Formats: sequence, structure tokens, C-alpha cells
Amino acid sequence: MKKTSNTLLSTLAIFILIVTNACDKLPKNGDLEGNWQLAEMTSADSDNQPITEDVKHKKIFWVFQQDLLCIRYYNKAYFPFDANKEVHEQPQDYSEFFGRFNHQSNTLDIPQLYVHDTRSTDKPLNTNSRLLKESGIIGNRETFRIEVLNKEQLILSSDKVRLVFRNF
Repeated sequence: MKKTSNTLLSTLAIFILIVTNACDKLPKNGDLEGNWQLAEMTSADSDNQPITEDVKHKKIFWVFQQDLLCIRYYNKAYFPFDANKEVHEQPQDYSEFFGRFNHQSNTLDIPQLYVHDTRSTDKPLNTNSRLLKESGIIGNRETFRIEVLNKEQLILSSDKVRLVFRNF
């Protein structure tokens, strides 16, 4: 009987340990977590007048999980790569960029972005990179104000751009 109760207590202790450690991996960003498709982008033209563009057809997705952001381009016509680059630098089925982010209150800070390359080493974007221009980021970092965040819509804005996403 004593052996059974020790086994039961050991099993219960292991179960509690697993459950408490698993809680660290629960979503910590609320409605921000998940897949978001960039649907609309507003930026200023050369006369500083706002231009709004429907960009759903470009198939650009931002994926938030824990503190990792992944930006993916699924439409090959809008891959942010130069045709003159070497073969190993060209994307296969999609282009992918990633980086860490900080979400606090109504702010989304992306301190550094990288080009994901499955055939080589991931490379940090340069500070003046235009590879992510189609997704609303110029350079390798950006800080956005969160105007709207709910289960259906995310609206981010900076001094340069306003991005409207739909949950996907």
C-alpha cells in the first residue's frame, strides 16, 4: 500500500511540475498572437498626401507567437529580392523575415529583423534596408502605435505608415 501511495504522490508531483512549467508557454500577447494578413497600407506621397493601397493580393502575413515575429511574402510577384542576386539568396516558395518584438500597452517595438535563409545563415537586415518596404517597414527596426487590436483587426501606425491587418 505504501508503494502505491508513493507512486501516486510521485506521479502527482511530476504532473504539477509539468503543468506549472507549461504555463510559461501560454500566449502572453492576447489578441495579437496568431496570423495577420496585411490588408491595407497608407503612406505619404512626395507631396505628403496620404495614399491608401489595398494590399491583400500581395499575400503578406505577419505571424506573432510569444515574442517572435515572422513576416512572410507568399506572392512571388512581390518578393523583396533583387533578380541579380545569387541563386542561394533567392527565396523558394516564400520570403521570410523574423525578429523579436516587444508588445506593451499600445506599443509594438521591433528592435531587429533578419532574413531567414534555410540554405545559409540568417542575416540581419541593414539599417537602411528596403526589403520590407512592401510590408510597411523601412530599415531593420520599427516602433508602431497600436490603434486597434481585437480578434478580427489589427491597425498599426508609425510616423511613416499606417497598416491595417485582418486576422487570418
